[in-house]
Amino acid sequence: MGGRQMRVLVTYGRHSKTLSVVRSLGRSGREVVVTDSRRSPLSAYSRYCSHFALTPSPKDEPEEFLSQLAETVRRFAIDAVIPMDDWECDLLSLSERRVRFGCRIMMPSQEAYERARNKDKTIQLACELGLRVPKSVLLTEPDAIKQVVAEIGFPLVVKPAKSSGSRGFMLAQDEKTMLTIPELMARFGPIVAQEFIPKGGSIGVSYLMNDGDLRALFSHRRLVEYPESGGPSVVRVSIRHREAEAEGQRLLESMRWHGVAMVEFRIDSRTSKPVLMEINPRFWGSLPLAIASGVDFPSLLCDMYEHGDAQKVLDYATGVKCVNLLPLGAMSILGRNGLRRAREIARYSLQSRCFDVESIDDPWPSLGAMISLFGYVGDRSKLQTFFRTAQ
Repeated sequence: MGGRQMRVLVTYGRHSKTLSVVRSLGRSGREVVVTDSRRSPLSAYSRYCSHFALTPSPKDEPEEFLSQLAETVRRFAIDAVIPMDDWECDLLSLSERRVRFGCRIMMPSQEAYERARNKDKTIQLACELGLRVPKSVLLTEPDAIKQVVAEIGFPLVVKPAKSSGSRGFMLAQDEKTMLTIPELMARFGPIVAQEFIPKGGSIGVSYLMNDGDLRALFSHRRLVEYPESGGPSVVRVSIRHREAEAEGQRLLESMRWHGVAMVEFRIDSRTSKPVLMEINPRFWGSLPLAIASGVDFPSLLCDMYEHGDAQKVLDYATGVKCVNLLPLGAMSILGRNGLRRAREIARYSLQSRCFDVESIDDPWPSLGAMISLFGYVGDRSKLQTFFRTAQ
């Protein structure tokens, strides 16, 4: 890098987690280039965004996206790329594709990524390690639905083997709700059916690993989420949960994980024990809370790639609350029980000094969030897509 500061490209500029990465790296003195397939995404408004580059959609035009991304890397002499959403991560996870960029792609190995991305493979590995997991069955043919019901019983959770957030998620209460599974399989491919774990809370444990060695961790609990059945968190709080932290660490150590990940747990209300649900193999939606609590994952990740290692950060402030006020919080009040949720969000907002987007130091992204909000209000299909992808 010839003595200059590290130059990093981050994708998916529309999301608040990307904004957190941009702010973190900019404040550490690094130069940040943002890309997105939408013009003027949220992160492009940040004072810490040096340049913005428009790309084709990685979902709809994958090869064109890769070509444009490679050109952007060359044009701005990028040292490292952080893919922020599933589509970009899936495309860049292949080893042969990483070589063409001529810079570092901040992702785990292809093998580790594929295992984490596939919920069925994650559950299999967790079982081998003796971790608590829901009883799960992989459905590859619609004809096997009756067998799955007989084995697991109702209620059960149905979700794509390879997806994120609440995309394709369904709670099946009876035979009638199972009739939509063939449609889900046609859209998402193989489906994982799992026993329903009575909810005693949702916990996420985030990690930075250096080739399977722990460098940083952070735990949070969701206080308000939308949809309430298991959507992205609108309000969350920093906590410690030693048992979940240890189990997630064992899982990532066994994969020799390199980079960041969040391991999601559901607390079983019957036992008060954490049950592993899945691995999120990229940066996560609650990242602003981790940074506000003292674990600056983006900067630590860049330190690791730039210098070969990063400072170990295992302690942080607990009880810190963070609110996704714009656009997620504002949009969630448009749904069912919106008035009650509005009161909750208002109460937590008054208690909190941490917000995903709003910042005195970097105020302009709030304008971008409001523009996004106006684009979704009144368009129900866009609103539903937003909540499915907001994590």
